[in-house]
Amino acid sequence: GGHQAFDAEGRLAAAGRVLEPDLEAWLTDPFFDTVPPRSTGRERFGGPALARWLAGTAGARAEDLIATLTQVTAASVRRAFEWIPFDIGGVYLCGGGARNPELARRISVELDPIPVRSVDELGWDGDAREAAAFALFARQHRLGIPLDLGWATGAEGPRILGKQVPV
Repeated sequence: GGHQAFDAEGRLAAAGRVLEPDLEAWLTDPFFDTVPPRSTGRERFGGPALARWLAGTAGARAEDLIATLTQVTAASVRRAFEWIPFDIGGVYLCGGGARNPELARRISVELDPIPVRSVDELGWDGDAREAAAFALFARQHRLGIPLDLGWATGAEGPRILGKQVPV
């Protein structure tokens, strides 16, 4: 009966069934047809978009709504991987979604036969991924080693990232 910030352990999604027409409707958003890498969040799929969708789902069980949104996430991962022009040996999940067994299971089903695991299996803290990336960027900057992140930034060629500011 209360409110939850997220689907702890994926229990709600696991107990629900995907509303297929709603799944397909979510996946028609042009965002899912843009070339990866890409990122979005509440600014596109939260607030008003979610309210519009919920207004059209009167009578649906909460479990089915959560199962549908969880499947949207898993299907969007698969669609992003369809852009990769070479074989993928494995996928490692990190962050909050990696701790959601139902989301991890659905991603694994979507990407089958590619193995899907948690970065924890590599000895990494999946919650520290962003901090680890910025530590790497700082190291490369200090050593004067350029990184080629044109695929993510649009830069043409390797660049030394960041700026050191004395404190």
